[in-house]
Amino acid sequence: EFFDRRISAEDVVALAPDILAAVKTPSPADTMFGNEIRMGGFKALTKYRFKEGIEAGVNFAKTQGGHGSENRTGEIMKEIAGYGAAAKPFIPALQELIDMFNNQVKQREYPGGELNQRRVGAVEDAIKSINAATTQPEMKSIPATTR
Repeated sequence: EFFDRRISAEDVVALAPDILAAVKTPSPADTMFGNEIRMGGFKALTKYRFKEGIEAGVNFAKTQGGHGSENRTGEIMKEIAGYGAAAKPFIPALQELIDMFNNQVKQREYPGGELNQRRVGAVEDAIKSINAATTQPEMKSIPATTR
């Protein structure tokens, strides 16, 4: 929370390539805490409603790894749902995420039951919210020259 609370919209633009890379790339080490910088970067994008935050969040959710994902998925989905109608094009990717989570359980890569249901439920709730949305926030975009 330190990072995303102290960064300005101008900082996000200036650091866009690094922030997007940090959110996109899973940490090669420290699977327990490696998602902290990814979440900080993601929340910096969503705090100022950069449209790139939607896709970054979907990709983050897909590559976050299992440890702690039952909580982290809800945080990610809350931010994506906050984009309202602007997130509608990403609903198919969110549905794929549900399938991915359920397949992880079938392949014994992640526990079933309540833990997986928290992940799946968070995505289902986000999809419902996005589908019901008729408005979207005013969004910023990272200039192509800084991506």
